[in-house]
Amino acid sequence: MEATKATLFLRLSAGDAERELAWAEFCRRYEPIIAGFARARGARPDEITEIVQQVVTGFYAAQPRFMYDPSKGRFRGYLKACVCNELARMRQQNARIDRSRTVHEEPVSAANDQNWDRIWERQCMHLALEKVRRSCRDGNAMRAFEAIVLHGQQPALVAESLGMSRDAVYQAKSRILARLLVAMQDIDAELGS
Repeated sequence: MEATKATLFLRLSAGDAERELAWAEFCRRYEPIIAGFARARGARPDEITEIVQQVVTGFYAAQPRFMYDPSKGRFRGYLKACVCNELARMRQQNARIDRSRTVHEEPVSAANDQNWDRIWERQCMHLALEKVRRSCRDGNAMRAFEAIVLHGQQPALVAESLGMSRDAVYQAKSRILARLLVAMQDIDAELGS
């Protein structure tokens, strides 16, 4: 996550080895968002795989001509439009194959926007949590945070199991949460500004 989005886009055009690493990073960052949104829009598992593949390969094909221009909008919006277009294309194609099915185009709605935002935030949280885990030098603090926040365990039980005071557990939770929120903001800006 150290590389900015703009740098990642530049690396996608680099030499073979660097380009391969950049594409792997691109897929790691954006495929879960594409798949999650397709799932939320009702795509079946086999369709989700195809949608992810089509969106990523479509971006791969367009990438040599792609110039990221923040003044034209956020990358987040561009990616959402790509996913919506692929969903619509797939539904049209499926309707042609199976004439008995009626294609119902889903208009862009607030619910779709909320699904997209929820999935985007979940991916930012996942990437931020990875980043905080890598940088956390206090293993007990991270374990305390995860036990309380991610697994819903009682602070008193967590303190006892980790050999910490209850105050130390609360402090660890607060410190890790503050770092996580900063990391989420950074990642959100990097992924989709």
